[in-house]
Amino acid sequence: MTKSTPSLSRFTTDLRVANFVFFLVWFIAVRYCQQTTYYDPSSYFFRSDAAYQPFYSAVREQEADNFLASQSAQNSRLRNATEGSARRPASYCIGIPTLQRERAQFFPRTAASLVDSLTPEERELIHIVVLLSDADATVNSAFGQDWLHAIADTVIVHEDTPEKLVAENGYQTIPRHSESAIRDERVRRDYSVLSETCRRNEADYFILVEDDVIAAREWFKRLLVATPQVNERAVAKKRDWLYIRLFYTETYMGWNSEEWPMYIRNIVLIYMAVLGVILAVRYLHQLAPPSLKDRTFKNSKLLMANILFIWVPLFIGLGFMAGRLTVNPIPYGVQEMPRYGCCSQGLVIPNRHLTLLQEKLQAAPFDLPADSTIEKTADDLHLDKWAVVPSVLQHIGARGSSAKGGALKTTWNFSFERFYSA
Repeated sequence: MTKSTPSLSRFTTDLRVANFVFFLVWFIAVRYCQQTTYYDPSSYFFRSDAAYQPFYSAVREQEADNFLASQSAQNSRLRNATEGSARRPASYCIGIPTLQRERAQFFPRTAASLVDSLTPEERELIHIVVLLSDADATVNSAFGQDWLHAIADTVIVHEDTPEKLVAENGYQTIPRHSESAIRDERVRRDYSVLSETCRRNEADYFILVEDDVIAAREWFKRLLVATPQVNERAVAKKRDWLYIRLFYTETYMGWNSEEWPMYIRNIVLIYMAVLGVILAVRYLHQLAPPSLKDRTFKNSKLLMANILFIWVPLFIGLGFMAGRLTVNPIPYGVQEMPRYGCCSQGLVIPNRHLTLLQEKLQAAPFDLPADSTIEKTADDLHLDKWAVVPSVLQHIGARGSSAKGGALKTTWNFSFERFYSA
């Protein structure tokens, strides 16, 4: 007893020291996560007041305002009249549907941010089609504006708009919506009109852009890199693709229940790795000289139990608390995004699928949203879905003009604000 008591006391002291060290590391990790994972919507430490701060998008909104103020209607109309007929078919055709909102109007900034950073050569690669979707387009604040003439190559309005004003502005007309059509049906018809217009323009790609986004300065440069990369990967995989996302929300990319088998596998691998380290240490301990053994832990089963059943679960739990996008971030570049991307703020679709897409949009059930129709088309036909990571568009309509009190919506890309403002 006299010999074992000092040994037991030393072991107890060493165990306390080890537990204190583990606790200190865990506590520092918690504090670090509190400071750095507030923008991850799947994080326990998520703070909406800080995460939704529009750092870079606010800069881009101001730049878009400056661009809008600088436009000259005379120069823009001259450009459209002299160059429009001689231009080669654009490689990319952007379609933007817009409807007059009750509160804030995002569309002018959306349109300006798409072109304000383009070089003349890049601008020649793009044809911009705007659909003023109001029954009478004159109620839309963009109607007849100088900046709209400066930015858009084609403007489409419904036939209820006065013919004289349509002719004066050089707009195109389409039949009015059915008065009985609900919102989802109207949106699908708007998408169909824009995709058909771009298909007739023989552009290689149709880019659907909602009217409440803001574009990063280098959005088009990144797109020029993304489209050939996706085509190359599609050939390598021998699978066709339907779209490339220019915007995705991270809100739905947390710890989704469908992926629990993968999480369990990762937890098992962590335990196997920790157990392997412990066994390796014990093996080396057996090889150590007796004098060194006396200075190391004896009866170390309790320490192993503490590590395996207390500290490993605590650190694994902290990993889940830190958030999916923190622990397993999406690599930058062009990535497959088969699920959870949402929504239709910015989609790049090859010309070869536009006829099919138009048919699907027109034939979809009356209550099926347009973005759901596009997703269902891709899933039914086994077409891949890709995304530019991080988004090159931000949903500035997240504080919705249509929601009472400007209620905060979840359709937001947190990486957009951090990546481009860094």
